Amino acid sequence: MTDSPSAQESTASGVPWWALGMAAAAVTFACLVVFRVGGDLQALLFLPEPPVPPGAALDTQTNTGTYGADEWVYLSPPRACFTVNWYGEYGTCEVQPGYCLDEETDEFLKEDALAAVCSGDMPMGRYTMFWEARIYDYPANTRIELSRQIPWNRTRPAD
Repeated sequence: MTDSPSAQESTASGVPWWALGMAAAAVTFACLVVFRVGGDLQALLFLPEPPVPPGAALDTQTNTGTYGADEWVYLSPPRACFTVNWYGEYGTCEVQPGYCLDEETDEFLKEDALAAVCSGDMPMGRYTMFWEARIYDYPANTRIELSRQIPWNRTRPAD
């Protein structure tokens, strides 16, 4: 007995063309959404850390209560000027009198252990992370007090 063409169509297995079209449209829409909010989502889930010089060891970490507002204290070998120059590559540094000028009078100009205050920012999606490093020069080590702030209510201007 021969099957009729209508019987063959109803028993044939396969995916209808309209379902493939809908799946392609859904994938395209998902890619557009991920492309649009992917950087922001990554910034929210994986907060970037401010720059830390090589050889610095974490001493303490404190969250100030707001997501993205943190403070760290790092200790490194006694080389404050190396640390100041290193942070100068990532932001701007205000060096205190008596530090890192390599002049004979440097030692007499020092008022306290604060060698420099450095600051900078890093883009992350539509937001910007601001950081500040206070660098202290002690005989036994260099102390770096590093803080991070992310103002979630402000976005970067469009490029």
